[in-house]
Amino acid sequence: MLFVSVIGFGVTFGNRITLDEQISLIEGVKNSAAILFGVVAAWMALVYPEELKNVLKEADKPQKSARLFKAFYIASVSLLLAICFPACVRIAEKVGPVSLKPLVNRFGFGLVLATVLLQVWVLYLVAVSTEFLRRDGLIAKRKTEAVARLLHRKK
Repeated sequence: MLFVSVIGFGVTFGNRITLDEQISLIEGVKNSAAILFGVVAAWMALVYPEELKNVLKEADKPQKSARLFKAFYIASVSLLLAICFPACVRIAEKVGPVSLKPLVNRFGFGLVLATVLLQVWVLYLVAVSTEFLRRDGLIAKRKTEAVARLLHRKK
C-alpha cells in the first residue's frame, strides 16, 4: 500500500519536476543502488557462505532460498530501474506526441520515488535479517569463521 501511495504521490506532483531534473535525481539513485547491490552481495557472502553454497543443491527448500535472496532481488530490481530509467524517458520524450510529455513527467517521477522506496526496503530487510542473526548468535559465529578463513589464507 505504501508503494502504491508513493507512486501515486509521484504521479500527482511529477509534472512540477522536469525530465532533466528527474534524470539528475535518478543518477544519484543509480549510484546508491549500485552501492547497495554490492553491499548486499558482500553481506550475503560473508554472513551466509554455507547457505549460498547449498542453495542450488537444496531445490526442495525454495522458501529458505527465497528469504535469503529477497534483499538481493530487490536491490537488483532497484538497480535495473535506475539504469533503464534515463533511456526509457528519453525515448518516450522523443517518440511520443507532445501531449504525452506531462504524463511521462508524472510517471517518471513516480518511478524515481518507487526506486528510492525499494532501496529503503532493502535496507530494512538487511537490518531485520541481521537482527535475527545477532539474536540467534549466528553473527558472532560467522565473524569468527570469516576471520579464521582470512587468517588461514595469509599463511
